[in-house]
Amino acid sequence: MKSIREMMMELVAVRSDSGTALERDAAQKIYDLVREDPYFQQNPQMCGVYDNGDLFGRPVIWALKKGRTGRTVVLTGHYDAVETTCYGALEPLALEPEKLRRAMLETGGWGDEIMRDLNDPNWVFGRGAADMKSGVAINLRLLAEYETADNGILFTAVCDEENLSAGARQAIPLYEELRERFGLEYVYAAITEPIGLRRGEPGEPMPVLDGASGKLLPVAVVKGRLAHSAYVMNGLNSALILAEIIRRVDLSTDFLSSDLGVCNQPPATQIFFDMKKDYDVSTPEYSAAGFNMTFYGATDPMEQVNKLRRVCEQACADVVARYNAVFDQMQSAGQLYAGFRVEYHPEVMLLEELKERLQKQPGYEAAEAAVRKDLDAQVRSGTMNMQKAGIHYIRALMDLAHFPQPTVVIGVVPPYYPAVTNRRLSRDIAPMLERTAQAVRDEGMTLRIIPYSQGMNDTSFMSCMNPESAVQVMENMAVSKELFDIDFAALSRLNIPTQLIGPAAKNVHQMAERVFMPDVEENVPRLLRELIRQA
Repeated sequence: MKSIREMMMELVAVRSDSGTALERDAAQKIYDLVREDPYFQQNPQMCGVYDNGDLFGRPVIWALKKGRTGRTVVLTGHYDAVETTCYGALEPLALEPEKLRRAMLETGGWGDEIMRDLNDPNWVFGRGAADMKSGVAINLRLLAEYETADNGILFTAVCDEENLSAGARQAIPLYEELRERFGLEYVYAAITEPIGLRRGEPGEPMPVLDGASGKLLPVAVVKGRLAHSAYVMNGLNSALILAEIIRRVDLSTDFLSSDLGVCNQPPATQIFFDMKKDYDVSTPEYSAAGFNMTFYGATDPMEQVNKLRRVCEQACADVVARYNAVFDQMQSAGQLYAGFRVEYHPEVMLLEELKERLQKQPGYEAAEAAVRKDLDAQVRSGTMNMQKAGIHYIRALMDLAHFPQPTVVIGVVPPYYPAVTNRRLSRDIAPMLERTAQAVRDEGMTLRIIPYSQGMNDTSFMSCMNPESAVQVMENMAVSKELFDIDFAALSRLNIPTQLIGPAAKNVHQMAERVFMPDVEENVPRLLRELIRQA
């Protein structure tokens, strides 16, 4: 039986850049490690490679050792890692931890903390060592050492967590299929990913995350009134309307969300461009922006979308008022004449409302299908990302509508992560945690239970707290279900209490990414063994 360290090093050595076909190599390596277990050699039907139509053919690897009852603990994690260009001249060594350590020591000048850890054998450097091939190796070891008990173990490894969580979303129907096939009851799940709150210091508590923040990426596509740049008062610049929307959204405390003592950060503009194909002397007719918005379980995500709608309405009103004030000033100076004034009455709507309006238009369904087919093909070929594809889809529908007035349409583009916390699920795992905390406390380990992570992770796709609102968000999703979909009905049926429990790590996604091996080899496995027993 291989050690955690041995399996971790083998996994790190396999490049698995997120959002690429390279991830398939890591999946194959994990499956090979699973099949080294004599149990799965003798029982091949208890493990498998599950592909439910992933964009790059990246599968979910699964392996089940069933307990005496149907009660089952899921151990899961992702096998993708971020790319390695940040390593610069040392990039060829990014997947070879020991060679990388020696080269970094020879180069020097990394700062006191990094240099100290380079000289400490408890830290292993390398891309993916922390995030999160160490966690996958922990899970593989716990699966391999499993001895028949009341609770069984289902191991899963998923792709794409660093990108759009395609693997976690793909795993939803797999969990349902395995539950039915083997008569399972999912009582608990652990994602063995570093949390970033533990530094490997003596006496430091082990953080356990009880949930994950949600994320929305709503987009506003603005249609103005085209004008020659020498005669701007004949039109209304879409860029000006959008700039006013951005000014009102970016860093706005109106969008703050809090729950169970945790508060998010205000929104930020992540996407911003006009939609002119080439330069000319006209003002841009269309402009678009997308806004990163995080939220917690007490906040309805559709309320965030509706807040954005109200912001857009006020921004349009202010821009029209500004246009009229400038026109009045120029008219009073004799520079413009009343007959040139354009009366503006902008309209703001959600994508689902636009689609309802277009349903009545002859030929709409065929035109919409053609737009979808073209944009999906561009995403699949890699010539356009999903975010831009969603924006161009909205713009194409706006063209079909032939709006006579300036218009703003609000939709949503990937990724969408629902907020989730175990404290709002029907299954109460607090007694299990109390028993586990007491057991590990007797061995000198203390736990720190945190209701939400500040960032997004695959926990969002293990349960569902607000399916009605989540479904409405997806009704405004601007990319096809073939590219991005979430089965909230299935998630509501699963509702697996899930926690994030991982080793101490530093500088994740950076050149000095590293993981604390006493956690990898001792502390996290010890805690998980107790959780499996107590679940």
